[in-house]
Amino acid sequence: MKRRLNIPKFKEKVFIICEGVGDKIYLEKVISFYETKYDICIISSGGKDKIVNKLREVLILHPHNEYYIFIDTDANPKEVINNYQKQMKQEGINHVDKIYCVNPIIEYLYLITQTNKHPTNFYTKNKYAKLFEKHFGIYEYSGTQKQYEEMAKRIDKDSFEKSKALISVDIYHNPSSTITLLINKIIKKW
Repeated sequence: MKRRLNIPKFKEKVFIICEGVGDKIYLEKVISFYETKYDICIISSGGKDKIVNKLREVLILHPHNEYYIFIDTDANPKEVINNYQKQMKQEGINHVDKIYCVNPIIEYLYLITQTNKHPTNFYTKNKYAKLFEKHFGIYEYSGTQKQYEEMAKRIDKDSFEKSKALISVDIYHNPSSTITLLINKIIKKW
């Protein structure tokens, strides 16, 4: 009888490059609710103009790994997505089925877990300040790491699951997000 070696199974590593710390904290939180097919590594690029450069750096070190980018469209999805596609193409990076987004900004995804209503004319952080005070108890909201961490503590799997039904995946609709499509791509299906 052959003896089986007890070799641990390793998950393939997948990289998700996002704009800032708020995106990273949110993605880490909601992905933690699910068992994934992959070892997920979420990297904040430090700014929307740095996402493709950060992705290029990751791909130099990990050329065979899967990757995605998650971006804020700032209420201008067509232009923003076309710009990222163009940048990725110029770098020789495949962009097909690699770009996921929130329209307009990440604050929408935090807020929708706490309320079933969302104003359609909110495009900047300062517009969210009163709502974050009301729903998260955060005064003088400015989008700091500490504030994002506090808001993330209030998000649980139930609130995220309920919010998924409220999130339009039509990126030309404001507000909207393809976060559910990204989550479905990386979680284990039973």
